[in-house]
Amino acid sequence: MVRLCVMIAGAFCTASAYSTEFHEVEPNNGKAAANIVTLGSGDGISGTTTGASNSAGLGSLDYFRVRTSANRSPIYRHRLIQTAGSSLLSASLRGLNQTGGVIGTADVTLQSGAGTPKYVQWYGFGRMEQIYFRVEGTSATTDGYRYELSTNPVSILAGPTNLQSGMITIGRAGHSTDTDFWVYDAAYNAIPDYGNDDPNLLTRSFAPGSYLLAVSNWNFANDRPAASGETFPSGHVTDYPNVIVNSSNATDVNVSMRFTDAFGVYDVAATRAQMFEVVFISFTVVAPTVACCFSDTTCTQVTSESCAAAGGTPQAGGSQCGTTACPDTNPGQNCNNPIEIAVPAALPFEQANTTFGKRDDDTFGCLGAQVQHGEDIHYRLTVSDPTCVEIRVTNRANANNIDCRINSVCPQPNQAGGCIFLGQVSPGVTESYGLQLSPGIYWLLIDQRSEPVSADFYLQIRQCTVACCLAPGDSCTTLPASTCAQLGGIAAGGPCLIPESTRTYTRAPGLHIADFTTVEDAIYVFGLDETVSDVDVKVTISHTSVFDLEIKLEHLSTTVWLWDNQCGWHPGLSVTFDDEGVPVGVTCPPLANVGTIAPHPPTPPRRLSAFNGLPAGGEWTLQVTDNIIYDSGSLQHWSLILTTRGSCIVTDKCEDHLVGDANCDGVVNNFDINFFVAALIDGPTPALPPDVPPSAPASYLNLGGSEACWYKRRCWGDVDCDSVFNNFDIDPFVECIVNTPPPGQPCPSCPAQDCCLPNGGCATLSPAACTLIGGLAPGTESGCTAAMCP
Repeated sequence: MVRLCVMIAGAFCTASAYSTEFHEVEPNNGKAAANIVTLGSGDGISGTTTGASNSAGLGSLDYFRVRTSANRSPIYRHRLIQTAGSSLLSASLRGLNQTGGVIGTADVTLQSGAGTPKYVQWYGFGRMEQIYFRVEGTSATTDGYRYELSTNPVSILAGPTNLQSGMITIGRAGHSTDTDFWVYDAAYNAIPDYGNDDPNLLTRSFAPGSYLLAVSNWNFANDRPAASGETFPSGHVTDYPNVIVNSSNATDVNVSMRFTDAFGVYDVAATRAQMFEVVFISFTVVAPTVACCFSDTTCTQVTSESCAAAGGTPQAGGSQCGTTACPDTNPGQNCNNPIEIAVPAALPFEQANTTFGKRDDDTFGCLGAQVQHGEDIHYRLTVSDPTCVEIRVTNRANANNIDCRINSVCPQPNQAGGCIFLGQVSPGVTESYGLQLSPGIYWLLIDQRSEPVSADFYLQIRQCTVACCLAPGDSCTTLPASTCAQLGGIAAGGPCLIPESTRTYTRAPGLHIADFTTVEDAIYVFGLDETVSDVDVKVTISHTSVFDLEIKLEHLSTTVWLWDNQCGWHPGLSVTFDDEGVPVGVTCPPLANVGTIAPHPPTPPRRLSAFNGLPAGGEWTLQVTDNIIYDSGSLQHWSLILTTRGSCIVTDKCEDHLVGDANCDGVVNNFDINFFVAALIDGPTPALPPDVPPSAPASYLNLGGSEACWYKRRCWGDVDCDSVFNNFDIDPFVECIVNTPPPGQPCPSCPAQDCCLPNGGCATLSPAACTLIGGLAPGTESGCTAAMCP
């Protein structure tokens, strides 16, 4: 059945379940006067026009605002096909102009009908999209016209499904077609600024989700203005959203597209087979996947979020299960899975640990035939610079000794005396060991002497301390070399001219500590003009629950927390608070004879070093607060242990090395020639330390040279006294060998001179020694006057 629906001004004619015919109603000679019709597939529009006039009448242009019926499928292709009328009729889809990325108001042609029979074509998403359709006649087109809507769902090409979120580039894949495309989101909405005509390339940030790429050749039109980066911002656009129109009647056009993310390139082959055709390509962006490691060392490739939710440990971005080895969840187990420590970069290193759950990998080691059946734990020390280290081990076990061994290989040699270092720590004892380590790899093994008892221990590795000269006044204190440098001081090499002194002040106040009260006791330090370099506090408190207590030390407006409600319901506290002590949690309960513990809590830092640099004299106040009901006690006695700074003397780092003595045998003679030449070829020093390479080459060692002598080559090689060992030292060295100095005497060409120190002081040193401590040799003889060093 065919019905005729006549447009009444301002109202829509809606198609029924049957095919519907809509006949034009004049005037409809422009967009403003367009007949508004809703068409379903099979519905038609008809009318008569004999011209292209903008004036109402038979000779005017006929405009229709076509709205398509709602549909469920995601994408549809709509065609208005001419089924009646003269071939001289011209049909077109209308839109708006655009200039410089700004949409205008001018009526423009988006597409001109073509084909046999003639038709116009556009795409929509089943949302009752609207578009302007126009028919233009001539004086010969008196028979009238009819156009019928044909609507069909569109197939979507499957694109990549695992693009990684982040920056993604979309462009042509190996062809030169002038492509024109736009990206739509999962709800088929055009994403603002996500399109491109020229330069045929789009790079944008994509979040995880599903997307649709609509691509054709020029001109592709939707309702969005030109995107940023577009070099042709004048393409025509549609009047309404959710409509896509292409203007080209070319066929069989290559529109293959390339997607590039951070991990690869993905090409999708596509052909625009018919005129006016738009190709749709789906693609999916996912969150970056990583190697997800589980406690059983298995690996799954998932997102970090999914990994954490499944109880795994996500690895670094870009990691892959095939190439990433999941770390053993039991570090320190063996030589292949040690606990890593970078020296000196990671110092100080502190760790509470246990050998429980570790294997017994080293059964002989440095003890030779004495079998070590206990579990052991491995640390690997990677030393980048020559470093003196102090290793402190606290044995927290109730029985059995702990063996501590260091060697340059792992597993360690099964022979007595085969290790670089061997120490034993008795239960409840802290032992400290000092070692000078050259650059290289070292293995520290902590081994429980007997099974089945495992060893609980606390390990501290710190740089050895040196005498550090600090400005102003050349005050001297003992610090790690790296800390000295950070403070602008110089490592004098020690000792301090006037050494640091330690004094202990003690009081026994016997103050009662009741619930919800604070007691204070003060020690007044008289006649001490030096500044503080270290503070320790020994406290003895009888109390039925030390968890109730807060303890603070105050001096000159500086307050340091020593204790903050720790260790639960334990009676009595008799400890020494020391920044270098064991953390509180390691030693609970803090009963008598435990030794030293660090102030608590450590975060934010609560360190006694806050007093360093302050005048030692004056009032020091200990404050104890009980802030919980039921338990009480007394402050029996406490001691203030003060170490004050001394005065500084700078020692010559080259004093044990004669200028010209290239083999360090204490004599300058012909035997030094080969060593001098080998060092000059493989190890001339730069203008400033460090001297590289730090380790001696085979050419020097094969002559009988030592690492220690190589390390000081700036000292014995600077014969021309310019503080550098290089080719300029050859002539004075030759002259020195020709005129050999007496045994035990250096080449006479380089005496000690003034050295201006970084902290403003002056010392008498060789130019090489001056440079090694960061000083400046002004080139004058000794005297160290203020005029020499500003």
